Amino acid sequence: MDANSSSAGRAGICTPLLALLAMSLWAAPVEAQDPDACPAGGVLLGAGNTGIGVGHVPRVNGLRVNFRDRCLDEVNGINLTLWTPHRIGGHLDDVVGGRVRGAAVGVLPWAGDLQGVGIGLAGVVSDDAMQGVQVGGFGLVSGTRMQGVQAAGFGLVSGTDMRGVQAAGLGLVSGREMRGVQAAGLGLVSGRGIQGIQAAGLGLVAEGNITGVQAAGLGLVAEGEIRGVQAAGLGLVAEGSVKGVQAAGLGLVSTGDMVGLQAAGLGLVSDGSLTGIQVAGIGLVASRSMEGIQIAGIGLVAGDAMTGVQAAGWRIASGAGIDGVAVTGYRTTAPRLTGLGVAGWNDLQVQQGLTIGIYNHARHLRGVQVGLINRADNNSPPFRWLPIMNASF
Repeated sequence: MDANSSSAGRAGICTPLLALLAMSLWAAPVEAQDPDACPAGGVLLGAGNTGIGVGHVPRVNGLRVNFRDRCLDEVNGINLTLWTPHRIGGHLDDVVGGRVRGAAVGVLPWAGDLQGVGIGLAGVVSDDAMQGVQVGGFGLVSGTRMQGVQAAGFGLVSGTDMRGVQAAGLGLVSGREMRGVQAAGLGLVSGRGIQGIQAAGLGLVAEGNITGVQAAGLGLVAEGEIRGVQAAGLGLVAEGSVKGVQAAGLGLVSTGDMVGLQAAGLGLVSDGSLTGIQVAGIGLVASRSMEGIQIAGIGLVAGDAMTGVQAAGWRIASGAGIDGVAVTGYRTTAPRLTGLGVAGWNDLQVQQGLTIGIYNHARHLRGVQVGLINRADNNSPPFRWLPIMNASF
């Protein structure tokens, strides 16, 4: 073996030895911030705050490995914990805190603020915001906003806003706004509004408006308006107006107007007006007007005027008048009808147009009645009561 080969071999052996020696020289014990809360301290392999921290190292730029978290100040990199945070007096230690920018991985990673990736066998907890991509076996909890992509086997809880894409096997709870795409096996609850695309196996509840595309197996409830496209297996309730396209297996209830296309298996009730196309298996009720096309299996009732086309199997009643076409199997009642009325019994104060029925009665007729018995109170005898047809102009 020549001299050059021998020198190269010695250099190859010495290089890793020198590296290990340098690391051992750089390694420095880190004192705990509070001896009572952090009695063990930790070891940092590196220079300054950069390198590998083992134990209760408050600040690390690189990799921090700890069996149970405590005294966390800031980690820019990866924070790996093998067990749940320390407990003092049976409660989670308040000094777990700190900020993690990068990745928090473990059984129950816990930080004051988490930005990046969080993976927890049981879950991930952030006292403040949680942003990025987080996955928990059971749940994710954020003290303030939750933003990004989050998923958990059971549930997600956000103290304030929840924005992005979130999914959970049971439920999602947001203290304030919920925006983006959210799905849960049971329910979604928002302390304010819900906006975007949401789906739940049972229900969606918002203490504000629901806007976008939403679906629930049982019901949707909003303490404000509902706007967009919504569907529920049982019912939809809004403490405000309902606008867009909505469908429910049983009923829709609104304390304001309903505008657009709405359908329900049983009924629709609006404390305002119905405008557009509304269909129900049993009935439609509006405290104010109906405008457009309204169809019900049994009855239509409007406190104000009806305009357009209204049809019901049994009864139509308007508090102010009907302008358009009204068709029902039994009785139409209105102070005024302008247009066409078809019913077994047309009972009108003022008629302007044509009525067809078995019994047609108008206190003041300006048009034509066609039926078995036709009565026009403003006609003089013997033309007040006539079979087949009556008229007055």
